[in-house]
Amino acid sequence: FPVTIAKIAEQFELMKESVFYDVGAGDGRVLFEIAKRFPETKVVGIELALFPYVIAMTKLWIGRTFFGRYHNVTCMLKDFRMHDFSNATHMYVYLYLE
Repeated sequence: FPVTIAKIAEQFELMKESVFYDVGAGDGRVLFEIAKRFPETKVVGIELALFPYVIAMTKLWIGRTFFGRYHNVTCMLKDFRMHDFSNATHMYVYLYLE
């Protein structure tokens, strides 16, 4: 996974004014890689499933509490179809539908 996630993150050129959305963020792998590479960019993850969201929130809490990271990250437990993306400048979408 780490090589693939690094290659995904390399595709983005984000600036301080950018707002990056990870739709279907899961446990936050792409979300947190983007946040590390671009610490001045606002990074938002949206996840519908409770279990991966809890994992992402745990990673977020650990990163902030013990490592001083991810202050640019927001995670939401939400149906992405109900979200206003008008401020988005970049978006990564990985959705698994049954």
